[in-house]
Amino acid sequence: MRAELVGIGFAIRPGEAWYVPIQSEQTLAALKPLLENPHIGYIGHNIKYDLHVLKNAGISISKIACDTLIASYLIAPHVQRHNLDELTLEKFGKAKIPIEDLIGKGKSQISMREVPLDKICAYCCEDVDYTLRLKHLFDKELDRLELRAVFEQIELPLIPILLQMERCGIYVDQKKLEEMSHDLSHSIGKLEKEIYHLAGETFNLNSPKQLSVILFEKMGIKPPKKTTTGYSTAADVLESLQEEAPIIKMILEYRTFEKLRSTYVDSLPAQIDPNTKRIHCTFNQSVAATGRLSCQNPNLQNIPVRTPEGKKIRSAFKPQHAHYSFLSGDYSQIELRLLAHLSEDPTLIKAFQEGEDIHTYTASLVFELPLDQVTPKMRDAAKTVNFGILYGQQAYGLSKQLGISYHEAAEFIETYFQRYKKVKEFLNFCVESVGKTGRAITLTGRQRPIPDIHSKNPTLKALSERLAINTPLQGTAADLIKLAMIAVDAHLKKHPSLGNMILQIHDELLFEVADTHTKALGADVKKIMEGVFSLKVPLIVDISIGKNWGAC
Repeated sequence: MRAELVGIGFAIRPGEAWYVPIQSEQTLAALKPLLENPHIGYIGHNIKYDLHVLKNAGISISKIACDTLIASYLIAPHVQRHNLDELTLEKFGKAKIPIEDLIGKGKSQISMREVPLDKICAYCCEDVDYTLRLKHLFDKELDRLELRAVFEQIELPLIPILLQMERCGIYVDQKKLEEMSHDLSHSIGKLEKEIYHLAGETFNLNSPKQLSVILFEKMGIKPPKKTTTGYSTAADVLESLQEEAPIIKMILEYRTFEKLRSTYVDSLPAQIDPNTKRIHCTFNQSVAATGRLSCQNPNLQNIPVRTPEGKKIRSAFKPQHAHYSFLSGDYSQIELRLLAHLSEDPTLIKAFQEGEDIHTYTASLVFELPLDQVTPKMRDAAKTVNFGILYGQQAYGLSKQLGISYHEAAEFIETYFQRYKKVKEFLNFCVESVGKTGRAITLTGRQRPIPDIHSKNPTLKALSERLAINTPLQGTAADLIKLAMIAVDAHLKKHPSLGNMILQIHDELLFEVADTHTKALGADVKKIMEGVFSLKVPLIVDISIGKNWGAC
């Protein structure tokens, strides 16, 4: 948002490139018609960043032909590294000029503007040349793997939409965050005192080693297992021990509050742009192997939604102007609906078609009770199984989560599969097909290689089987919301006064909208999101409106 243009590199055929330094308004004015020509398609590596910098200079590229970063990611989503230098080395055996050779590093680092022209020219031309070479290489790969449709119909059209959302940003009430910081510090201080009182001494609560000594040696709490460095105090270990002693619940609460304070409450104000007074996070299309968007600087997708503190943080995000509201469109149980569609299980399909509460419905089947006799506890158990199934959860995991015996959990899962026979067949099919092809595929054709499906290591093999089950569901859900974003954006372009799409949080879209338009936009968003894909069960979108994000 604050980067300034120093120069632009151009290449139209491999092995040949130009560098144009931007030293005056005239140069920019001369390039503007070329860059904004709708008949010319532009290629970049992480092109969204370049589009931001060009927009800062008043130029809007109208046609994106390719992003080699996203092409690389689509071809190999299980690989973490897609940066230009590494791809150039891997694909062409060429070590590119490191950026440090130009600007240095650490305290003596200079800006690109200060780099001598010959150096910056060589560096920039190399960048565009190898981006173009990668484009030719990836074109063949996208066609060979039949990924062209996902690339051109989902990922590329999403780039300008994400660019717009990043530039729009989201307003946050700084004063509210300061009050929250004060309250959290007070709660943390109180918890610290109680923990020290129960421990009988003060110690460094953030040191796993000191905490381990207090809990397992001094207080004699029986640890589940010893690691090479001593007894673990990781979250899952402490969660399994929280019934053993009151101090453990307090430590878990202390950690939750401390994380919220450091990650959000105290760090969000530093991320407010001084010019727009809003936070501008970055959305990534090339990080999550399932196809989901991720969010960073700051990551707003990770603010806890179910805790009172998480809700409080969300309530600090609000529209910047009076007479505006937030509107949220959220897919209801999207992955379970996709499970019904893909498995073609008649019982599951019937439940969704009749608009039943799926968790109560499952509980009534498993416990063999009428719907109106299902207790909240039974519904919770059924909910845990419904969602656990999506992630390939076994009896051991379920017994831990529900606090029941392994035998009861195994019996529960067995009964579940007797009631939903086709679901069991579908899960087996997912694992078998990945065993044959080495990759999981979504409804839209997105692929995820799962190379460890035949691993001799039982942990890796079990993880791969869980990925084989979850990828078609989570990957399809990820593409559904991307298609919804593209369709909603097209509608907003026709009716710009309706409002702005500002955030995507997994299965939810958030809009900033004038109060006079909330009803119209809510109806439009619901209709578009529900109609983006035709399934054997209805897609349902819940619309909520509030004066802040927490209220949605």
